[in-house]
Amino acid sequence: MLYTKISKVRKQAVKDCRELLISVFGITSEEYTEQNEKWSRWVELNRTPKDLCDLISCDVKDVYKARAASILFAPATRYIPFEWPVVKYQTNYLRRGLLSELLAGLKRSDKMADFLCRLFLVNVKIASEHSLDPSFSDTTTFYNYMIVDALVHLGENSPVADELFSFFKGTEWVNKYERAQESYEPALTLFRSPAPVTYKLQADRFLRSSINRACGRSEFYPDEDWISSYCGYRDMLKEIISDKELPYGPELLSEQIQFILKFEPNHTEQTGEALELTASEMYRVLDCLHEEKYSEVKRDFASYMFVKSSDYCRAFSDVSISSSEDYEAAEVMLTVFADQSAIVSALYLLMNDYEENQNKESVCCERLAAKKIAELKEKEAVLATMK
Repeated sequence: MLYTKISKVRKQAVKDCRELLISVFGITSEEYTEQNEKWSRWVELNRTPKDLCDLISCDVKDVYKARAASILFAPATRYIPFEWPVVKYQTNYLRRGLLSELLAGLKRSDKMADFLCRLFLVNVKIASEHSLDPSFSDTTTFYNYMIVDALVHLGENSPVADELFSFFKGTEWVNKYERAQESYEPALTLFRSPAPVTYKLQADRFLRSSINRACGRSEFYPDEDWISSYCGYRDMLKEIISDKELPYGPELLSEQIQFILKFEPNHTEQTGEALELTASEMYRVLDCLHEEKYSEVKRDFASYMFVKSSDYCRAFSDVSISSSEDYEAAEVMLTVFADQSAIVSALYLLMNDYEENQNKESVCCERLAAKKIAELKEKEAVLATMK
C-alpha cells in the first residue's frame, strides 16, 4: 500500500516539474519534444553530477540548465523527471550549499533563478508531505540547510521565501550522546547567514517558545528534554556572540538576552553551567544594545553577568579576562558603568586577577629564560674542556 502511494506521488512530482519548466520558460510541446532529443544526445556523453553542475554554468539555453537542476534537486533518484543514468544505490545528488552554488553560477538569469527556487519549493513540499518514503532518509536534512540559501537569495517580501520558511526547522535530531548544541546547527546556520532578519526573529521566537513549552511539561516528561533544549540554545547564543561581528541587530539580540535573564536564574540548579562570556564578548553585546530603548536590558544583563552570589564562595562573575583585548574591553566598560558600583567592583577584581596572572607568567618566563641561558653556558664550558 505504501509503495503504491509512493508511485503515485512520484508520477505527480515528475509531472509538476515538467509543467513548471514549460510554464516558466514558455515553451511549446513541439519545442519540448525537440529539447528531449538534444537532451538524450547530451546524456549519452555525460553521466556524472559534475557534468550536470558544469552544464548549468555553460553558455547554453536555460531550459537545459533547468533539466540539470531538476535532477540535482530531486528529493530522491526515483523522482528524477528527465532522462538520466542513475548509478545503483545512489539515493540523491543533494549536498549542503548546492543551491547557493548554482545560483551564484547563473550570472544574470532571472528566469532560471526563479525556476530554481520554485522547483526547490515543489520538492520541499514533496519531502515534507511524504516523509514515509524510505528514499528520503537524508533529503529533509539537506533541504533544511538549502532553505537558508533560498532565503538569502530571495530576500524579503517574497511569497516563495515565506512558503519555504514555513518548512524550516531550527533544530535537528542528533544522537543523544552528542553535545546538545549540535542539534541547533540549522538555526545557527540561519542566524549567521545574510538572510533577512525577519526570518531570524521568527525562528528564534519559535525556539524559545518550544523551550518554554517543554519546561512547562516537565512535570510529565523527563527533565532532560527541556534541559537539553535550553542548554543547546544557550550554547548556540554563546557561539554567535563569540563571532567577531554579530550577524543581526539589537532587536533579536535583546529578545535573546531577555529570555536568558528570565529563564536561567530560575533553573540554574537543573541546567548547571551558566552563560559565560569573555570581557570582549560582553562588550560586543553591550555595544550592540547601545540605543536608549535597550538601556534597561543592557543594565540588567550586565548586573546578572558581573555580579552573582554563591553559598560556597564570594561574589563571582560569569565574565572572564584572558587577553589584552579583554582587558581593554573591561577598561571601556568601567566608564560605561561608572555609576554601577557593584559592576565596577567586579570589573576591578577581574582586571586585578588578570594583572596578577600576567605578572606570574612574566616571572615564570624570566626564570625559564635564565635557566636556559645557564644550561647553554654549562654546555659551552663542558665543550671548552674537550678541546
